[in-house]
Amino acid sequence: MPVPTNTPGHILVRSTRPNAFFQGYFKAPEQTLSATANFWLHTSDLGRVNDDGNLFFLGRVKDVIRRRGENVNAFEVEEELLRHPEVVTAAAFAVRAVELGAETEDEVKVAVVRKSSIVLRISYSRLHCTALSARPPNNPRNNTDSAICSCR
Repeated sequence: MPVPTNTPGHILVRSTRPNAFFQGYFKAPEQTLSATANFWLHTSDLGRVNDDGNLFFLGRVKDVIRRRGENVNAFEVEEELLRHPEVVTAAAFAVRAVELGAETEDEVKVAVVRKSSIVLRISYSRLHCTALSARPPNNPRNNTDSAICSCR
């Protein structure tokens, strides 16, 4: 069922030619069946369509991190971090929330590649990320440094 314009939703695709996108998961017919419900390929991606009909990718359904009762979209965290002028690239991921004692909860960790060795203090919504102040080893492929942010 289509969603209203500019409303986030699951991205589904289908072709006029059978099996043009996807022929199935290897030795996993149940997964194949669920991924191709009603002859649509369910990509596990989130997106929205604007007023001009352009599709905007918003992230992966499976890249949602469960943090203290809230769902945090890793793609949105990364996009926000990339707005900082000192950030070259960023990756958000889940780590087990040991102090909570619950196996169903995660904390958000962020790996950041910086343009320089400055300490970054980046805030994202309810997450407060502070880059480690220690300089990591130089990256021989380019002149950037990387850092790990803990979000609390």
